[in-house]
Amino acid sequence: SFFRSFRFFLVCRVRCPTMADLAFLAPAETPVAPSVSHFKGHEPRPRNVAAMSAVATAPMALMALAAVNVARPRRSAQRRFSKNLKIVCQAEDEASVVTGQESEAEQIFREAYEAEAERAALMGKQLEEALAEQLGAPEGIKINIEAPAAPAPNEPGGTTWRKAYEDIKARAASLESQLQKARRLAEPTAASAFEERAVKAEASFDAESATQSTQSTPPPPQPSPQGIPADPMQQMQKLREIANISAEEESVLRLLSLAALANQEGMFKEAASKELPPLNQAREALSGEDFQASDALIFERCYVFPGVIPQGREPAVALEALQQRMRNLSASGAAETELFFQRQKEEGKSLLIMVHKSDLPDDKIEAWQWILWVVLLGLTFFACLSTPLAVQAVGPGAATGTDVTELVAAFGKVIPIAFCILATVAAQETARRAVASKYGVELTPPYLIPAIPLGSVGCLGVVSRRTGTAPNRESEVNMSLAAPIAGFVVSIGLIIAGLTLGPDADNSMVNLNYQVLPVLLRFILKPFLGQSSVTTQPDPFADPTILAFPANPLLIGGACGLIVTALSLLPIGRLDGGVLARNALGSAAGPVGLAAWALLLYGSFGPDDAGALYFAFAFTVLIWQGGAEAPPKEAINEVTPGQQILSIVLVLAGLALTLPGYGFPQV
Repeated sequence: SFFRSFRFFLVCRVRCPTMADLAFLAPAETPVAPSVSHFKGHEPRPRNVAAMSAVATAPMALMALAAVNVARPRRSAQRRFSKNLKIVCQAEDEASVVTGQESEAEQIFREAYEAEAERAALMGKQLEEALAEQLGAPEGIKINIEAPAAPAPNEPGGTTWRKAYEDIKARAASLESQLQKARRLAEPTAASAFEERAVKAEASFDAESATQSTQSTPPPPQPSPQGIPADPMQQMQKLREIANISAEEESVLRLLSLAALANQEGMFKEAASKELPPLNQAREALSGEDFQASDALIFERCYVFPGVIPQGREPAVALEALQQRMRNLSASGAAETELFFQRQKEEGKSLLIMVHKSDLPDDKIEAWQWILWVVLLGLTFFACLSTPLAVQAVGPGAATGTDVTELVAAFGKVIPIAFCILATVAAQETARRAVASKYGVELTPPYLIPAIPLGSVGCLGVVSRRTGTAPNRESEVNMSLAAPIAGFVVSIGLIIAGLTLGPDADNSMVNLNYQVLPVLLRFILKPFLGQSSVTTQPDPFADPTILAFPANPLLIGGACGLIVTALSLLPIGRLDGGVLARNALGSAAGPVGLAAWALLLYGSFGPDDAGALYFAFAFTVLIWQGGAEAPPKEAINEVTPGQQILSIVLVLAGLALTLPGYGFPQV
């Protein structure tokens, strides 16, 4: 019996520990009474209780021993379960912290969204009111503003509070920008109303008292024209904005300079007393089938409207129609306005500029201008008599001034040279004015620039300004084409005549200073000059010293006129070459102009009279011919291909004919 019980213990320990474990953990069951047969006629069989107790005791002991061995792995499993449970709880706590942080961020974005939504709603309401006031909407008509949607997460189309906040912020920024534009457009209207009240107040003392009693604040002292405070910094900021979008920024800024900048010292009071029409009336008259304005830049005495000309509409026809509308407008100052169409850098867009005629150059020629012209003409004639291109051998009496007869004879031989130079300049200005009169453009008197005190070709060109506006680019280019072509025709004709006649026997002392000539002119005249009169070598063209050749005064005067004409074709500033280069080359005119300045700088380092010619002309251009003229009224249409080709040819000819010759002593 013991061995059987021990074997059962081993079997339970080795083969079925799980059964023992379950038996140990199982709750105690209620003892069951001995089984009694319920069949009739059978008596229950008596059992030996003591034997049964003895038999049951041994297995229970063995099971207790088995339970002790099973309890050890059960406690190890419990410890592992507790450790895993602790890890799971810690992970759940960290996840709840992250979720809480996300919830806190969403709550912040939600509050920001609600605040930005209130701001956007307020600005939308203000924008509706400003537009209704600006457009003059009658009572009962309301303007509604529709902005991009910004749905919240609890609305259809919403995602997160962060995304909703970003959308509503962009919406508020757009509304704020439009509100600022609407308020800026409304400023001139309010200013105009203030001026009307001021005029009525000055007309009647009673009306003045009534007006002052109803106003809560007194009017500002000395209001500027149009009632807009003259803030130079704001004006300059607007000018920079126009310069950034304008294709011809220099000429456009020159047009706006007098009208846009405030006269802080009270200058030009007569012009400042005139005004432009109110902005809302002007914009209403200018909108329609001829022009579509997208914005308005307001200056003290100038309106600039960026926009587009409808496709298929001819710019010249559209400008004339807009100008006629302004003449028919009943508003004060509307009939005295002048409109300009200018190009923007962006393709297809334009600038419509409105200025008052009183701010444009006056076409009236004063008496002092003619007096100045006469004085400059006399000085130029005297400078032409002393041009270094004409060399004479004079005696000691003429050199010291004691022999008047010889001195007069010497001057008499160079007088034809002076007349030839002035004839070339006169041909240029006559051709320019003939073309200008064809287009109805008024010009100032031609102010000649004498080459004094530096010796040169006698005349360094002409300063001639437009007192009226050119109608289009075609007129501007044709005026700059006609002048140099006429100058070339006259100067080349004089050179041919001088070469044909040759030097006279009695005029043999008049010589052409060969070393001062540009290199191309040297190359052209070299075969026709013959033997030099001043040389130290058998070959005069190999002599780097000063060379002079007997020549007819017509030849010398024609050479001087050719140089003057070629210098005017350099693509710089207001010179004819500058106008032609800007219209024919566009943005490429800038690098070509730098090349022209480099040429003048190189020529200025030439020896003696050769360097003086280029230095004097560079100084003259820098002072009198810099910048650009005011733009034509209609600057949208380009010049024709024929005008472009001819302009490029003339500019290249000017550069070639002015190339200094001192660097080529063998030519």
